[in-house]
Amino acid sequence: FLDDDEAKKGDGVGVKVAALGDKATGAEFATQVVKKGRETHAAESIARWIERIGHKSAVLTTDNEESVKALAKMVKTKCSADLAIRTNPAKDSKSAALGETVQGIVGKSFLTLKSSVEQATGEKIAKTDSAVAWLVRHGPWARTRFKVRSDGTTPYEIINGNKYSGDVCKHFEVIMAKEMKKDKKDKMNSKWHKSIWLRVRTDCT
Repeated sequence: FLDDDEAKKGDGVGVKVAALGDKATGAEFATQVVKKGRETHAAESIARWIERIGHKSAVLTTDNEESVKALAKMVKTKCSADLAIRTNPAKDSKSAALGETVQGIVGKSFLTLKSSVEQATGEKIAKTDSAVAWLVRHGPWARTRFKVRSDGTTPYEIINGNKYSGDVCKHFEVIMAKEMKKDKKDKMNSKWHKSIWLRVRTDCT
């Protein structure tokens, strides 16, 4: 299910977000929509997420909002999977539950992460800051890896066949990162540098 809303209007940020949930695996995804319903990067990110899950064909369900339907059509043109777009009847609240649940979780996780980063750095995050895109994606990214399903597995495990074993740091934490240099003969200079941790660079898996 694909949903599109703002997370969250109440705190004055008003970040536009497209959120998705996969019924088969329980995987979740969210991406910032700079221009609601018409943003190419968001459509491409969603398309790559669907492909990484491994679906050869899928039904992309939306509500009746025109901007959401327009975004879904754009996703269809950019995805290699065979996508069918289905619009929920206006009164069919049960079928929209998955997308709305993910949207609500994304909003809460975004505000929690935003508050945590602001307290740690002493800097306020505005909706135009690059940090917003990373904060929006992190909640669903983490839940896909660590949320335990009723059968004892995680969505990540269902998709990949193994549990997630990567490292996770706090957002904007100072870390030591290894620079991948092509010249292996350069042993005099350190390959390790102080960096800022944003997120593991994957869209889904």
